Amino acid sequence: MLIAGRALVYGFARMKIDGHFPRWGIAEAEAERLAEAILDLFIEGIAKPPPPAPE
Repeated sequence: MLIAGRALVYGFARMKIDGHFPRWGIAEAEAERLAEAILDLFIEGIAKPPPPAPE
C-alpha cells in the first residue's frame, strides 16, 4: 500500500509539474480539488470495512 500511495501522489504531482492539466482544460483550482478527491478515493479503497452490525 505504501508504494501504491506514493506512486499515486508522485504520478499526480508529475502530471501537474509537466503541465498536463492546462493542456487537458483543467484549471489550477480544479486540479487541487481533483487531488483531494483522488486521495480520498484511495484512502477509502484501502480502509478496513466497518464490522457488520449486530443482529
